[in-house]
Amino acid sequence: MSEITQIQQDNKTRRILVYINYRYCASIRPDVWDAMGLKEGDEITCAELHRKEKEVYNKSRKQSHIESNKQAMNRIVRWFDKYIPALETKIIDFKFDSREFDYPCYRYDQNISLSIKGPNTELITLEVALVEIQRGTHNWINADKIIFAQSQSQNKRDGWAVLYYKYPVERFVWIKPNPKIIYKTEEIIKGSKQQFIFFKNDSPEVYSSPKFFDYIQAKINKMLPQQVDESVTKTQPEIIRIGSPHKNNVDVIFSPKAFPTNNDTK
Repeated sequence: MSEITQIQQDNKTRRILVYINYRYCASIRPDVWDAMGLKEGDEITCAELHRKEKEVYNKSRKQSHIESNKQAMNRIVRWFDKYIPALETKIIDFKFDSREFDYPCYRYDQNISLSIKGPNTELITLEVALVEIQRGTHNWINADKIIFAQSQSQNKRDGWAVLYYKYPVERFVWIKPNPKIIYKTEEIIKGSKQQFIFFKNDSPEVYSSPKFFDYIQAKINKMLPQQVDESVTKTQPEIIRIGSPHKNNVDVIFSPKAFPTNNDTK
C-alpha cells in the first residue's frame, strides 16, 4: 500500500515537497497542491500523484487562459466603443484557445465582426491574440490566426488580427495579413507543435493604433460618407484636416481628445 507519509514546504522555492512511503516523490506548486485536496495518510502511488498534479495544473491553466482571453476581448470592445462609436462590435466566436494549434478546423467565424451601426454594413472581421509580453523586437502571432484572417478574403471580407500586449505597457498591434502571401511559420517552443508567424514593427502588415484608426475612419467615410458625417458630427463637431498613412491631407472626423495613441488601450 502506498500513501503520503510526509509533506513539507521548501523555504526557498515555496513548493510543496511530497513523500510517499517516506521516499521523495514530487515538488508541486502551492496553488496546485491546494487544488489537489490531498493530505498525509491519503493512499496514492507516486505515478498517480504525478498524473493528478498534471490534471489539476492543466485545468487551472486552461481556466486562467480563458479569463485572460475574456479580458483581451473586453479591452478590444472598449477601445472601439471609445474611439469609433459609429461601429457596432459583435463578438461572434469565442472559441479561440490559441494553445490548440488545430482549432481552426472547428471554427465558426472570426472572433469579432465590426459593422457600421444602423445599416449593419460590415467593415472588417478581427482575430484576437493575447500576448503577456513582447519578447524581442518582433511581433509573434499564432499562425492559425493569420491563416484564418487571410481566409476571410474568400468571402470578400476584410480580415484582420490584433495582438493585445499586457506588459510592460498595455497596447495593441493591428495586423492586416496579405491574403496572397504564404507566410513562413516557425515552432518557437520545440516540440510544442505551435506554429507562429512574426512581423517586424515596420512590416507593411503592421498598423499602429492611430494608423488603424485612420484606416477604419477612411473606410467608413468611403462607404457611407453622408450618413456617417451627420451621425458622427453630432457628438464630434470638428472636421480636422490631418495627414493619413494612406492618403495625404484627407478629411478625418474625430475628436482630438479621443484620438488613440500607440499605447492607448483604455
